[in-house]
Amino acid sequence: LSWHEKRMSTIGYGSELLLLASEAVFYIIAISVASCSRRMVQQLEKMQTGRLCPCKGIRASHFTLSNPFTIKALALLTVVGSFLIPFFITPRTIHPIIGWGVFLLGSLCLLVVNIIVLHLPV
Repeated sequence: LSWHEKRMSTIGYGSELLLLASEAVFYIIAISVASCSRRMVQQLEKMQTGRLCPCKGIRASHFTLSNPFTIKALALLTVVGSFLIPFFITPRTIHPIIGWGVFLLGSLCLLVVNIIVLHLPV
């Protein structure tokens, strides 16, 4: 932490705070859009259950991967990517508490998107 105290006294963190604030706002907006879209898809599925083929909803037409191994591998890769992408995007020269907060927010955002897109159980 002495490195961060020295940096704070010399050049500060002002140049990176705008980047981190915009990154955090992007993650929060992405989580809210993903949650809203999930609710809309669930409502549309409820409306379509009384139609001709109740076994096929919206989700059945989107995902056409038939091999269970490829679906599991894709889910595993996207979960690992959910932790790697924010790790490389978050600046390493920022204060550790702020950096970890933005990293965890980014990981949560990408995990929520993965859950919604891949229809993983919550």
